[in-house]
Amino acid sequence: MNISNEKILVVEDEQGMRVFYQGFFRLRGCTTKCVRSVTEAIEYIETNPVSLVVLDLVLPCRNGEELFDYLQHHHPEVFIIVATGHPKPSILRKIAAKANSCLFVKPFNIDEICEEAISVVTQSRSRAVAC
Repeated sequence: MNISNEKILVVEDEQGMRVFYQGFFRLRGCTTKCVRSVTEAIEYIETNPVSLVVLDLVLPCRNGEELFDYLQHHHPEVFIIVATGHPKPSILRKIAAKANSCLFVKPFNIDEICEEAISVVTQSRSRAVAC
């Protein structure tokens, strides 16, 4: 599946995970920005539209659920993949209610997240062409 030219934002505080995601998506031709915090993510997305956000929930200062809420309110078109080891009931309800989001609980297979990202972007592109 071709996902080149997509814009993806990764919000992850662990350096190793950021490096992995960035390498994975860049090899597939995506523009990928990795940030460590909710504040950095909001600053970036306000001037750089993205089609997909890969979001860790446990982040420094502000938690990822705050960013999930922000995206849902200000950028509902963005698909969100939540990848966390600490899912709270509140985020589970929000993910269930939001059509374009999904959850992966750690420990997870990183390939599954990446395949889901490819699937999401491909489906999104198909819907845009069909309209």
